[in-house]
Amino acid sequence: MTSDGIKVIPEGDILQGTFIKDGDGCDPVKITTPTGLSHHSFAPPQPCEDDVTYQSSTSEISARWTIPDVLQPFVTNVLWAVEQEIQMYHDVDNSSSQWVTLLDYQDLGTSSNHSNANLGFHDGAHLRSKVITTYRSVKDL
Repeated sequence: MTSDGIKVIPEGDILQGTFIKDGDGCDPVKITTPTGLSHHSFAPPQPCEDDVTYQSSTSEISARWTIPDVLQPFVTNVLWAVEQEIQMYHDVDNSSSQWVTLLDYQDLGTSSNHSNANLGFHDGAHLRSKVITTYRSVKDL
């Protein structure tokens, strides 16, 4: 008889079952009344998207991620950064894009979401959040 086996998590590997999404999601607690309005005011409904594709804010970015329950005991820290896609034109017919770090990694402990404001993005910028998890080995538990 044998067990069903285990997988040793390779250092630097992406943890299977994790995902990252842009925006706050559809949590009713995070849907707020806009500044200057009270709960008695009529405000147009805020769009609720599971994974935001576009945003109008040029100063704030948010993301959330999940780590499977079975892997959470191993995760020691979540590092979050923001990158911007830059289009590079080599000549009239030849261009390429590159992701550059706009906001360097911030240690968020074991948080599962983060928002950052007052960043000053340009209209039309293509941004993404990047998350790295650090984890300890079984012998360290």
